[in-house]
Amino acid sequence: MSLNHSQLAVRPIAWIAAACLAATSTMPQHASSPQEALDATALQATKSVRFSASQSLLWQRTPICDANSNLYYVPFPAADPRDVRATQKNPEAKLRFTKKPSEVLRVSPSGKKTLFEPSRIAVAAGADVVRTLDIALDANGSLSALVAIAHGEKQKQYLVSFGDDGRYRSHLEILQDEITVGRIEFFGSGAVLVSGHRNLVGPRVAIMSAGGDSYLDVGPMPEASEPLKIEHLVRGGDGRIYFLTPGKKSVYVMGAWGG
Repeated sequence: MSLNHSQLAVRPIAWIAAACLAATSTMPQHASSPQEALDATALQATKSVRFSASQSLLWQRTPICDANSNLYYVPFPAADPRDVRATQKNPEAKLRFTKKPSEVLRVSPSGKKTLFEPSRIAVAAGADVVRTLDIALDANGSLSALVAIAHGEKQKQYLVSFGDDGRYRSHLEILQDEITVGRIEFFGSGAVLVSGHRNLVGPRVAIMSAGGDSYLDVGPMPEASEPLKIEHLVRGGDGRIYFLTPGKKSVYVMGAWGG
């Protein structure tokens, strides 16, 4: 989902969570000609759930769901008024004051909200920038966030895990000599499929051990010589990861051993 500066001033809206129910059991009748009127089925909204404190529905990447139908997403913070004024004068102006998206919000089917805050962990203290790049659920349904933290010119990446109550549980540092990560997904075994690039080398897809201390390269497809590129990662009920590759219509599956 790409965003331009003008979208940061979007007005608050509510999310219709429970879809709609038909108010009557009358089925629409087939029209024999374009001029013939149809008996439309009236729809009725049954529930409205607000997603965030700012009521914004701008989010980063694709939201994910757990087995209990809870929705997780990374909302964009409200635009700083100074940036709004600047972009109204110059749409190409950089956002200098608006915070980067870092919090993760979980919304239950009933509308209960739980906030996960990577910016509050110890390694983020005093940071100039804290940004959540991706999120995933492990085999136990616990949330982990891929977080970039910058202190001045130095930036590091961490995989930060949280408990069900939203509290910080642990983190591990991504070895930047190995990979700069853009996407993550957990295997059922606890290993993590990471996709990104290695400095001065190019794209890299690897399987990171649960402890983060080893990386197993995933090579190109049998019919391809170029490095593997993956998108739309999702773990299946068998613990393996299913994904797409750009330009291909097939769905591929990968085990924790890389095959």
